[in-house]
Amino acid sequence: MIVAAVLGVPALLVAGVYLFGHYFVGADAVPRDSSGHVTERTQVPSTDIELGDCLDDDQMAGLERGSTTQAEVMTVELVPCDQPHQFEAYVVEDLAGGDYPGADSVQKQTQRRCAAAFKSFVGTGLRRSDLEVAYYFPVEQAWPGDREIVCMLSEPDHATTGSLRDSAR
Repeated sequence: MIVAAVLGVPALLVAGVYLFGHYFVGADAVPRDSSGHVTERTQVPSTDIELGDCLDDDQMAGLERGSTTQAEVMTVELVPCDQPHQFEAYVVEDLAGGDYPGADSVQKQTQRRCAAAFKSFVGTGLRRSDLEVAYYFPVEQAWPGDREIVCMLSEPDHATTGSLRDSAR
């Protein structure tokens, strides 16, 4: 299980997302080329998102800036990055183990990690960017088996075609 949010500039969008992992299509079933890029639209558990993946999550994309909505998300649609998509994953990593530190702590850790990695991926700082940052983070029910966070970039009001890496936006 994971929870999601969007670090917008200057506002923060928050959406809760449970990721129940690998109950539907496993990571092995994701169509990828030899470099690991997704080659066709595929519905997968949100725990199957990999670094650099582009995806659609209509529930997350529909949130307004400043929202504190929490919702359950079990699947997302991976999309080849050369096709229009809502999000691009730029951080996929596990939080440190141990006892669950609480939802507020997990969310703050995720926000800090997403903000810290933004400039190296995009090429400009978060405060200067016109992009938004969405993220998934784990909830207590999934801990310690799922400690994964996913930070994703998005255009504020439209789909992206291609990667936002080094876009300096």
